[in-house]
Amino acid sequence: MSVPKKIDYHAYDRLAVTIKTEKEDEMLKRYRSFGWEEIDRSEDDRYDDIEHITFIRPHAVAHKDELQYLQVNMETEANNNFLFEKRKTAKTISLGTVAIMLGFIVFCCGIFLSVNSANYLALGIVLSLVGFIGTIALAPLMYGMRKKQKHIFEERAEQSKKMIETICAEAVRLREESDEVRQ
Repeated sequence: MSVPKKIDYHAYDRLAVTIKTEKEDEMLKRYRSFGWEEIDRSEDDRYDDIEHITFIRPHAVAHKDELQYLQVNMETEANNNFLFEKRKTAKTISLGTVAIMLGFIVFCCGIFLSVNSANYLALGIVLSLVGFIGTIALAPLMYGMRKKQKHIFEERAEQSKKMIETICAEAVRLREESDEVRQ
């Protein structure tokens, strides 16, 4: 399809998307599988890692409803994929930080009781030891949880990528089918 100099918006559909620069190539490939052609690109004014891309495709395209439905599914799956990749270790890092801070607080309370009151010396020593040992013991536990969570989210991201590939392959099949009918 050749892009006209002046776009007739009655003959062409227009789509503007915002894409992270690191995902640009794969997203361009995905949108092209739905028949979209890039006509404009601009960098974001505020963020260096974001691009704004404008696409067009003929308004009268075969299987338009099916392509639109598949495109919405692809975009939803792409957003899910981004979240899976982003959240690989978010929960365990938060939980680990809270647990270690709690252990540190117990340790500090124990030190405070040991230093400031002879009556609570034994309790202060016990609290200090519990806080210290608890903090040390939590580190490998949090590492194991982090590794497990990362593996789970990597599997989900991989399943999501496969789903996106399947959706795009179906879009290409629909477009090729309509091209064969026209010939």
